[in-house]
Amino acid sequence: MLRNILLALGFTLIIALGYFLFFRGGSNPPLTSSSSDQAGSDLLIQDQAFLGRLQKLQMLKMDTTILNNERFVSLHNFRRELVDERTGRPNPFLPVGQ
Repeated sequence: MLRNILLALGFTLIIALGYFLFFRGGSNPPLTSSSSDQAGSDLLIQDQAFLGRLQKLQMLKMDTTILNNERFVSLHNFRRELVDERTGRPNPFLPVGQ
């Protein structure tokens, strides 16, 4: 009997908490021009940061003399060619032999 009461009380508590979180807890401000202006300024700041990083990356100079080095040129490729193999039955859930 006590178990049933505790289960009912817990279930009621979960439902009340869910109602509060989903129907009353949402305090999102309505979309207005001020919120869109704020979003636009945030995007502008992010764009400026991205362009700054891009400019720093473009200023990097890479030393490519290693690509002409005798040791680098003498390296061998040990890659194996992959062969396509049959992957299995078209329908693996059918009994074997069908």
